[in-house]
Amino acid sequence: WSSDVCSSDLILVNWNLGKRCNYDCSYCSPALHDWNSPHYSLEDIKNAVDQIDSWATGRGKTFNMSLTGGEPFIHPKILDILKIIKESKSFGDQLSVITNGSLPLELFEQSLEYITHLTISLHLERSESDIEKILNKCITLHQKFPDRWINVQVMCLPGKFDFIEQTIIPTFESNNKIGRAHV
Repeated sequence: WSSDVCSSDLILVNWNLGKRCNYDCSYCSPALHDWNSPHYSLEDIKNAVDQIDSWATGRGKTFNMSLTGGEPFIHPKILDILKIIKESKSFGDQLSVITNGSLPLELFEQSLEYITHLTISLHLERSESDIEKILNKCITLHQKFPDRWINVQVMCLPGKFDFIEQTIIPTFESNNKIGRAHV
């Protein structure tokens, strides 16, 4: 994990929760993802969060955290991890996770009990049916959790601009889920 101080009282912690990912995108380096790296144990994660918490508390600071990976939601204890972070004494007010959105909707719904900011990376190298499923999850999550910040970042190689303009943006606009589309 790394941290950046953005104010005298707040620490931002960006934590790569592991390399495991169920995707193999051409634009993602193999150094950042695989399917066989071990998961951090819940005990190790709790110890690390406790150290962050103790350090921040001892200095009168709070911390916000962002989890990345690999794919953080592949960790079998992700809900426990989110709870540990959120219940820390010096936790601030933002817990964000970046995901590829491929796991079950129910897992994302449960995670939003803890997460304040969810970024779903929509990978256009996937099949049209995968893309449609993830778009539908994004819309459903936004409808069910209007108080949560849900961001969709489109990940693609050159040549997909027309698909974004003709399919992705109209899907969100027709569901009245974005105020403005920026391409």
